[in-house]
Amino acid sequence: MKARGLVLDSRRYRTSVSPPAGLEDTSRFGNDGTFAHGGGGATDPQYVQLPSGLWVISFDRSEEHYVTIPNMRMNGDKTFELVAIPSFDASDAGQYFFLQWFIDIDNYINLDKIALNPPTTFAVAAGGINGTAQVTYPWNAGEVLIIHAVLDYTTAPHRRLYINGQLEADSGAVGIGTMSSSMSTLYIGCKRTPDDFWDGKLALPRIYSYALSAADIYAHYQTERRFFGV
Repeated sequence: MKARGLVLDSRRYRTSVSPPAGLEDTSRFGNDGTFAHGGGGATDPQYVQLPSGLWVISFDRSEEHYVTIPNMRMNGDKTFELVAIPSFDASDAGQYFFLQWFIDIDNYINLDKIALNPPTTFAVAAGGINGTAQVTYPWNAGEVLIIHAVLDYTTAPHRRLYINGQLEADSGAVGIGTMSSSMSTLYIGCKRTPDDFWDGKLALPRIYSYALSAADIYAHYQTERRFFGV
């Protein structure tokens, strides 16, 4: 049975052959994504198989990989869910790598990483000019991060960030504005320019049309950790 409120529900692949290129949305909205690369690249992202048998999307920063989903309507409460496996090391110190899940003129959710000194740290932000929740998260090479970013406009207006089932940051009751009701493009793996490309693997990007509770998020984490060995 499908979870309620999904406007993007990417498929979990565990097959003997590689999935077709692109991000398949199994929600009723048909928000399929297209693999793409920037001007400095020659190839698109591709699926790679983990030892568990799961297929995940591999992003090579040097190839400027990203995914786009056009015509997303994003106003109202939202929860963004994603499994991220960064591929950074000490040589990346001082560089930024973005996952820009959504952007319109003044609202976005991004994940970025700043590696200053080993061990690497992973900075996660949900923000825009209308308010920010951010945390610098200690990260070990190869670690799987199950991330939830919650934008709650209704019950207690704030932004919340969860990593591996635990609340890591909360913007508090600050004005976070309202997302535009117009159609916009969702970018996964870069900023909308596009630039600052992601380096690593991603799986199961999902968007819920409501703010998940802490109990919901922990339950989702417990489900995914069994698949990804967290």
